Amino acid sequence: MFPVPIKLVDKVLANALKFQLYDGSGSEKRWSGYTTEPPNHESDLYAPFVTLVKSIAGLIPKSGATPNDVQWRDYHNTRPLSRDRYAADIRPDIVATIGVKDEQPVPWSRVVVPVEMKKQVRDGPALLQLLKYMRMVFHESMDRCFVLGIVVACTNMSVYLADRTGVLGSVVFNIHEKPELLIRVIVGICTLLPADLGWDTSMSVIREQQKYSRSEVRRLKFERSYAVPWNPEKEDHYWVIDMPKQKEGAEYGVMDENKTETFVLYKGLNVQRGEVIRGRATRIWKAWLLDDLSLPQEDRPLFIVKDTWRDDERRLEGEFYAKIGRTPGVATMRSYGVVYVGDQEDTVASRIRRGLHVYAKPRCIDMAQKGFDPNTIPSSTPDRTRGNTTDYGSLIDYLPLIDVPERSPRGRTHSRLVMETYGWPIKMGLTLLETVQAMRDALVGHWTAFKMGVLHRDLSEGNILITGSKKVGFRGVIIDMDYAKFSDDPTLAEDPISVR
Repeated sequence: MFPVPIKLVDKVLANALKFQLYDGSGSEKRWSGYTTEPPNHESDLYAPFVTLVKSIAGLIPKSGATPNDVQWRDYHNTRPLSRDRYAADIRPDIVATIGVKDEQPVPWSRVVVPVEMKKQVRDGPALLQLLKYMRMVFHESMDRCFVLGIVVACTNMSVYLADRTGVLGSVVFNIHEKPELLIRVIVGICTLLPADLGWDTSMSVIREQQKYSRSEVRRLKFERSYAVPWNPEKEDHYWVIDMPKQKEGAEYGVMDENKTETFVLYKGLNVQRGEVIRGRATRIWKAWLLDDLSLPQEDRPLFIVKDTWRDDERRLEGEFYAKIGRTPGVATMRSYGVVYVGDQEDTVASRIRRGLHVYAKPRCIDMAQKGFDPNTIPSSTPDRTRGNTTDYGSLIDYLPLIDVPERSPRGRTHSRLVMETYGWPIKMGLTLLETVQAMRDALVGHWTAFKMGVLHRDLSEGNILITGSKKVGFRGVIIDMDYAKFSDDPTLAEDPISVR
């Protein structure tokens, strides 16, 4: 996960020995200034660890790699900033940030790596707390594909990767006995490109404005989110993405990968699921074409952008719309495709986990804590009935393996879809007549899709839209082909949804 050249690791270690930051000559190898024994208080570890990683970062030779502006800070006394006033009051012990100066407060969206510290040489319970931090980073960041995290249990370290397939943990290693591993992690975090640290660089931002002139649109500068001043009061920028254009002269739904058009995501319709670690993490925005920003808002055509991490065993949603074609009762598609970060498809298997093969039993992270004998709980304990809840602060490891056969996690691929049709769920119909008319047209669309060999398989009140059109056939449409399949798909009979 940290593709740092071995020569660079060796150079940093040589510098650490030269400047006596690391002592590797005696029987007890150690980093100077950092303890070898559990301290009396966990807080005694914070400042020494930050000093250590900063010192390691300072030993990176200028000719070896380019720093990426990552900063390390002891942040255990301060809650990172959130746009959600109801966000949980959780505080990472240490954070690595980007785009934040030392004197500035840290928002969750600028946290590159949260670090959880424990004074005991055990890391199990700390992982549960670390997962809370990782989820908050996903919750606050629209442009994050994965999140790295670190647990330091006195002298032991383990590194974790949270992506849309789940969480992977490294082996636990002693930072004094394995200095090259600590160097690899720290140098990697301080030198890797943002895309290799979890950022979705296919997304950029522009400053928010009601209307741009044609010349301003042509001169618009796209920026990275971490380079824009963070505004806790409101979203003061628009997200921008590129999508493939439909190929000229081709059939509906055929994309031209060599030509793109730019969409401005100006309002989130449903972005809460972005905090999901394991799942599709579907997010939906209203959007305009960048070229239309010179028009008054009421004259700009409206589009719907859907961003999701689809299961690798399922097809791109746009393929089903392309198969059905432009037809009454079915939403109209504008564009679709796999997201590229740099020149790579944004997949968990290849880009994020870099081909790392995992085959194991998963761990249970929501195991209820074993019951305590109330008579053994000190009377000073506020809650004497906590035995049936998960104790995230306990020093006992409650992360047992789930009793299932060993397996590899199913991969996911980052995909996007742009729709031209917009509406509201059927449950929001204002009158019985409007609801029945929309249902009638949507059912016609469903039947047409079936005759074209597309099985929707997920009809619900949220997947039938009222469009507001008065034209028969277009008053209601079906959407959301996430679970659709072609009728000739050989895996159809084995799919759990089909069985139900």
